[in-house]
Order: sequence, then structure tokens, then C-alpha cells
Amino acid sequence: MKYLGRWLIALGLLSTLGCSSHSVGKASGVRTQVIEGILLDARCYFAAGAGGGDHTYCLFDSLASNLPAGILTDRGEFYYLAIESSKLAEYAARRLRVHGPRQEGHFLLYPQTIWVDDAGTWSRIAIRNDRNASRSWNSYAQTDFLSP
Repeated sequence: MKYLGRWLIALGLLSTLGCSSHSVGKASGVRTQVIEGILLDARCYFAAGAGGGDHTYCLFDSLASNLPAGILTDRGEFYYLAIESSKLAEYAARRLRVHGPRQEGHFLLYPQTIWVDDAGTWSRIAIRNDRNASRSWNSYAQTDFLSP
């Protein structure tokens, strides 16, 4: 019994060390990207494929309620934005260009700067990402929600 307890403690320590080294390794795949596409809310897009047109008011309401926001690219890829979506509600169904770090192989973008297309002219949106301002990108890159 005495040896069993020691083995369990040793196994626990080894698994903890293995997990922490795995988490640190994830950060190496982080790179800054610029993603361009239409601003949508994740709920309606994935539930009904809805976005823009007749759905613009619902989209605005969803974003104003802080439901998850994302960018749908021309290639059909949906990138979640790690930002309070209520700050983007007025840009519902508009074309945005978002610059920020993204974990390679994942579809979560941490916006540093955002631009909106105003009839062919790109205007920068002044948004401070208060919800995440106290944490660095590396702390996000090492969390479980970025795991595939």
C-alpha cells in the first residue's frame, strides 16, 4: 500500500509535467494574421446559415446581446473573434478586416485592430478589448479552449 501511494504521486507529477510542457508548446504556433470577411453571429450562422439581408436586424440584436461574433471569409471559413461582440453590433453584416494573433490550426482570432469597409475605403474602428486587456495573448494560447 505504501508503494502504491508513491506510484500514484509520481504518476500525478509526471502527468502534470507532461500537460504543462504540452501547453507551452502550443504557443509556438501562434502567428499574427489579417482576416477579412463579413461580421456575423455564430448562433444564427451555424444554426440556419443566416447572415445579412433580411437577417441584419436579428444579427445586430444577437451581437448587441454579446452572443459570439465571427468573421465569414470569402473561402467560407468562420473565425471566432475573442472580443465583446456588443462593441461590434453596429457593424453587423458589414465587411471587416481584423488583425491579430491566431493559434495555427484553430479558428479563434484575438483582435488587435479592426477596420470596416465604408464603400471601398477602410476605416479603423476604435475598440478597446477591455474584457481581455489584462491577459496577454500567450496566456490565451495556452488555454484548453484552443485545443482541437
